[in-house]
Amino acid sequence: MKKLYIISVTSFMMFLVFSIHATGQRHQTPEMLFGANLIEAREYYQDKVEEGVDSLIPVYADVLYLSGHNQDALEMFRLAESKNLELNKAQQRNFSHLAQKLGQSSPYDQETGYFSTKWHAVVQVEAYCNNSSNEDFAPFSWNDLLFITSSRTDRETKNRDRYDLTGLPFLNVYAFDQDCRTADTGFMPPSLKTSLHDGPLTISADTNIVVITRNYEDPNDDGAQNLYLGYYTRDNNGWSREKTLPFNDPAYNVQHPYFDDNTSTLYFSSDMPGGHGGFDIYTSEWDGNEWGEPTNMGPEVNSSYDEVFPAISPDGLLIYASNHIETKGGLDLVMFKNDTRHLLPEPFNTVYDDYGITFSSETTGYFSSNRGLEAFRDNIYSFAIQPVPFVVKITDSDTGQNIEGVEVAYRAEDPQLVGETVTSAAGEAIVHEGHTDPFNMTLHFSAEGYEDMEVTTDNFVYEDDRWLLTHHLEPEPVEPEEEILDAGYFVVYFDNDRPDPDSWATTTTSVYDEVYQQYLDRQQKYFERSANSRTQIEEFFNEVEQGMSQLEWFANYVLGELEKGNEFHLLITSHTSPLARQEYNMALSERRFVAVKNFFNSFKNGALKEYFEGEALSYEHNPYGETRSDPGVSSDPQDLARSVYGVDAARERRVTITWELMTNER
Repeated sequence: MKKLYIISVTSFMMFLVFSIHATGQRHQTPEMLFGANLIEAREYYQDKVEEGVDSLIPVYADVLYLSGHNQDALEMFRLAESKNLELNKAQQRNFSHLAQKLGQSSPYDQETGYFSTKWHAVVQVEAYCNNSSNEDFAPFSWNDLLFITSSRTDRETKNRDRYDLTGLPFLNVYAFDQDCRTADTGFMPPSLKTSLHDGPLTISADTNIVVITRNYEDPNDDGAQNLYLGYYTRDNNGWSREKTLPFNDPAYNVQHPYFDDNTSTLYFSSDMPGGHGGFDIYTSEWDGNEWGEPTNMGPEVNSSYDEVFPAISPDGLLIYASNHIETKGGLDLVMFKNDTRHLLPEPFNTVYDDYGITFSSETTGYFSSNRGLEAFRDNIYSFAIQPVPFVVKITDSDTGQNIEGVEVAYRAEDPQLVGETVTSAAGEAIVHEGHTDPFNMTLHFSAEGYEDMEVTTDNFVYEDDRWLLTHHLEPEPVEPEEEILDAGYFVVYFDNDRPDPDSWATTTTSVYDEVYQQYLDRQQKYFERSANSRTQIEEFFNEVEQGMSQLEWFANYVLGELEKGNEFHLLITSHTSPLARQEYNMALSERRFVAVKNFFNSFKNGALKEYFEGEALSYEHNPYGETRSDPGVSSDPQDLARSVYGVDAARERRVTITWELMTNER
């Protein structure tokens, strides 16, 4: 029942096998009616369904789907489901694809891994400059020309018979140059256009072979004017008359030619007997005079659905279209590589029909799609394709800032990869470009001021058309000696109103290391109550800890120098935030200074105390209170998130120590 099969298709452009009725005068059975006119078919099946012929509901759903009445078609499929009507395999596929197109699901959705989705590319797609309001599809790039198959209306077609199925002119082949102007095709066979469908076609590189899809002039025993492949050859005497491939037969369709010059092989699609179901991809070799027997490409390529529109990429890979139930929807472009069927990524494939690819260079070309368009309004799209960059991004683990100038060495075994690069100002470096999923890569990072790091990982994340791996480098630990001697001073910090809160005293028995530990213990309170982010709080408390480390190192340093007979003079300033009254803050400054002095006096069981009491270790103290705090720091007692727990206020609560070392030469 050939017509019942045809009802199951999702796109007229898939194979163009519907009956041609140039005169439109013949007795029409329900099956023939579908082939003759979609409008009449819709009306016929609608009437039958309304009369209660439930068995025709799936057929009616298919007719609606093919006509582009998607919502109505889905409702009919849902109705068939609710009535437990049996759907054939193709109808199940159409139900699934239609549901996907409308953002829904069906009971027939499948995901068995029939296709791989692990081939990736950065693809730019644009509508072709010479699309019409009718069907434009099956582009074929040849030298600097683009041949397309189209039902557009022009001077030659406007008065011709139209195809009853769509009401559009019969298909013809048109050629355009790179500026989208109609091209001179005087070099082609003179009888390329007939009164019925012509196209798609293929042309050999030397222009000595042209193969074209056409309709038989007369219907077969089933009443169908199927498709065949005609071909022309050229020699010194010019073009031959049309010949037909030896395996053409009116009982089935042979269509969608692609001639591979590198192997002298013709690829095509056919529903001839003996295939895997629906349309299959076949090959036939050209020996210079004759075509060889057709060879089915086997179950690795062909399925029980339809595989059509074969083409060969510049690197020799087969790319074809399939409407298998596991495509993204409708026809999708499939690349056959290393015995694996790869669905091409978006924006090549969509929930619509995407098919008929041709390459004009290694990375550019054209394909067909009816994305977002009405039924039988397929268009041509140009594409530019690039491999996906694998990018590493390196940041500082403490600050999160990008690190420029990181030396990145990388290597991998599969694929074999080895190289070196350096990160940009954005902290990024490209370590590979390809079309695969991430793979295990060993990366070694080194940068001045940071600890070296080596990782082996495939943990790249796909975003913004690239595979991205972000890593943080740890700054090399800086010894307090290096930092203090470099800067000439250091700072220690205090919690709010510490030591001895609510006291007007100017002295204290508190020792700074005890005050410091109490400050650290309250870090969680700052996380909970501060107006600043957790990251900002963490960064500030890192400075608090650093100040304590520097104070301990400095005390050791001072003791060592004093024991050598050298002398020190310390300049110590103490500060507060502006939260309280000025008099109170001056007293608090004094207590903070005393807490630090108590630390020095108690250091190593009082080892420094005798030097303070003598002349070798002298100091000058300036209590500033709030007088040198930043004017922007909050002093609002009602806004504790900023005036107490804010980082800006916390930085004001400090003691700063500057020194002068006086060496005694002996």
